[in-house]
Amino acid sequence: MPYRLSACQRPGLASLCGHACRVAAGVFPDFSVAKDRARYVGLPEADDRDHYVDRESFARYTNVCSPVHDDFKSLQSLPQEDQLMTADFSLSGGVALVTGAGSGIGRAIALGLAGAGAHVGCVDRVPGNVEATAAEILAAGSRAVPVAADVTDPAALSAAVAQIESALGPLTLGVNAAGIASAAPAEIMPGEQWRQVIDVDLTGVFLSCQAEGRAMIRNGGGSIVNIASMSATIANRGLHQAHYNSAKAGVVHLGRSLAWEWAAYGVRVNSISPGYTYTPMTQRPEQRDAMEGYAKDTPLGRNAQPEDMVGPVVFLLSRAASFVTGVDLLVDGGHVIW
Repeated sequence: MPYRLSACQRPGLASLCGHACRVAAGVFPDFSVAKDRARYVGLPEADDRDHYVDRESFARYTNVCSPVHDDFKSLQSLPQEDQLMTADFSLSGGVALVTGAGSGIGRAIALGLAGAGAHVGCVDRVPGNVEATAAEILAAGSRAVPVAADVTDPAALSAAVAQIESALGPLTLGVNAAGIASAAPAEIMPGEQWRQVIDVDLTGVFLSCQAEGRAMIRNGGGSIVNIASMSATIANRGLHQAHYNSAKAGVVHLGRSLAWEWAAYGVRVNSISPGYTYTPMTQRPEQRDAMEGYAKDTPLGRNAQPEDMVGPVVFLLSRAASFVTGVDLLVDGGHVIW
């Protein structure tokens, strides 16, 4: 039985997916769905309809199958303002591990993942901080477990994964936000200061990914997002932080390396690179007084809040990004384009 394809769909059948059809049918008034959904795919009314592809080829190239058509009616029954919030962006039922969950970006992401439906294992080296984050998630009616662990300790991370899986279920999501920063001119930076930042900001991310990846491979797949920095892309004017910049650049390329290594296991690995963000880390003396100037240097005219990182992370973790891996997403208000 033939399916009709529009002119814009013919050059690349693989670009047509069930998600796009569901959203368009529910949201755009000029998008019509044939009454016989078993026979036709919805097309813009103005498109020509003189090209066909048989059911078997259509299913093979687009992965569209009968359950997709069943979703049209349920989507159209939603209020229009809710129709774009499809299940593809939900993390419902997922089990997440978030490092650095005690403060700053990590805390905001832990709360955000819970809001998106995930059960969250909150990991931080400061017990009081991570317990407070988990308590906030629990108070909102979601599930969470606090775990005190140091990301530079492989055994502690393995134990954290085990504790989270025991409490919440098989691990499928990971966000690695733990990090530190300091400053010193490169020519006089002590070796210990260099090693401390590299150990936490790069090796700690690798060890976190390693513990998460082992679990996800065992569990049949998952998604990891590492928190890098726009400092992976630029050398920040006025900040003497060669160790931090180098570590964050390493995080970006680590993500690409793990993305190809673990693709065969169904594990996606991406990163986001925040711009200047109001967190405890940016309140250190050498950066605090400069934050106002950074806002003026940002095309969007402001610095970020930790909550600005939640949406990009939820997207990359979700099924909406199921064909995205090895990517670093700059979330910097446009700072690096100048």
